[in-house]
Amino acid sequence: MELWLILTLVASVVASVSAFFDNYIIDDFFKERMPQALKCFYGPINLVTALTAIIIYFSLFTVEPIPMENILLLILSGIISAAANVPYYMALGVENTTGAIIFSQLYPVFYLLLGALFLNEAITSVQFIAFLLLLLAPMVIIFSTRRRGKKMEYRAGLLFLIGVIMSSFANILFVFAERGAISSTGNTFPIILAVALLFLGKGIFDVFAVATKKNWRVRAKNVMKASRNRVLVPIIVNSLIWLVVEYCIRRATVIGQVAIVSAVDKAVELLATFVLGLIFTILWPRFGREKLDRRTVMAHLIATVLAMAGIILVENPDIFSGIW
Repeated sequence: MELWLILTLVASVVASVSAFFDNYIIDDFFKERMPQALKCFYGPINLVTALTAIIIYFSLFTVEPIPMENILLLILSGIISAAANVPYYMALGVENTTGAIIFSQLYPVFYLLLGALFLNEAITSVQFIAFLLLLLAPMVIIFSTRRRGKKMEYRAGLLFLIGVIMSSFANILFVFAERGAISSTGNTFPIILAVALLFLGKGIFDVFAVATKKNWRVRAKNVMKASRNRVLVPIIVNSLIWLVVEYCIRRATVIGQVAIVSAVDKAVELLATFVLGLIFTILWPRFGREKLDRRTVMAHLIATVLAMAGIILVENPDIFSGIW
């Protein structure tokens, strides 16, 4: 098994665990009220992590000059990525974790569309079918909801969509900055340094956002007081988990093909989240919190199959060439 595939599989499974941590923190500690206040915690953590990694890296290794524009693009990608978390946290207060991961399957759609628009990549009929399958996956979740909750699901869906678009753009900037640095210096961009700059951008946005949002600071303070500081444990654990995700997936995109890495990542993350959601809900209901009624399970199962089929078609446009 190739290294890029191993790294992608690890990132996918670990990312699905992180999604459950997000949901657990928002439901148990924030009571689904103003989860954006999590920025009060993640901002300082991201800044400290980034600055520590940068200082250690430069003290241990000799780094060739890196174009300033690439450094700024990496930081900007972190800023946009952190901003994308705001609608994501808001949506998690409405939708469960599996529903969130279903919506993340729209990433390949945006990557394919951007490739067609800016890289002159043609969209085949098979890829168009894949579009429909990927778009149908989240719709299954929405229309499986009882009428009383449909308005909430539409709101969650819009928030997830906004987050996906912003995050997709951030990822494109990151890859563009990596490729630019490689072509300028002739050497591989130090992935640890690139991820550190990404986290620096995240920390900058989070700290700035917290400084301008007094209600976030008040909410975070109340959560700390109500939980007797216990909320810090899952937040710190989740931050460490996400470090693993970022390193693995960024490293995989450097040594593997970006499109394939992304497709494998989303497909495996979807499957892992669905399976872990069932396991966690049965063994640890406070952590899993997935709805296990027949209607919900069937809807998520169908959506999972549609999304995985769509991703397979996106990455294998000639799959029916011998038949058609």
